[in-house]
Amino acid sequence: MSDALATGAARPLSRFVTDFVHHGDHWWLLSAEGWLRVDDPGLLAVLNKPRQWIED
Repeated sequence: MSDALATGAARPLSRFVTDFVHHGDHWWLLSAEGWLRVDDPGLLAVLNKPRQWIED
């Protein structure tokens, strides 16, 4: 994921929330074990909303 972030292939949720990353049509969460793919429908609904409210 580090390479994807460095090249712009992956993007964090916001400049402040960097533990959630969108890459390859999926959201990923950084954990102590590494990157985990998010598959919870409720969390995905929040992550897929326009990010303007996060940046404000």
